[in-house]
Amino acid sequence: PPLAVGSSTSPQHLTIPGRYCSLIAPAAMASIPTIDFSPFMLDEGCMVGGSPTASQRQVADQINSGMCEHGFLYVDNLGIEEEEVVAAFDAGRALFEGPSCDGSKLAQRTPQTNMGYV
Repeated sequence: PPLAVGSSTSPQHLTIPGRYCSLIAPAAMASIPTIDFSPFMLDEGCMVGGSPTASQRQVADQINSGMCEHGFLYVDNLGIEEEEVVAAFDAGRALFEGPSCDGSKLAQRTPQTNMGYV
């Protein structure tokens, strides 16, 4: 089944296409926290140059905790449409599975600039 990110009642609910879910171990998916980013989608607090609201601080704490404890997290209510997610996954697959793909040409070669593929 596809991986549901966030709640099904959320207007920003995203579903990763099932063909990509096999790339992620189910047990790993279950333990990764989902963070509701909606407090940062409002015109208030730090989004308009003010101090963060209590909700924004709570989200920041959840992000920090999720990254420290798991190294990964899901973000819900980020304003990204499902079509954009599908297009990004399709583009990545086309790049790395295409007949002319040579990942070594994309890799960073020095420890100072090694950030994966660019």
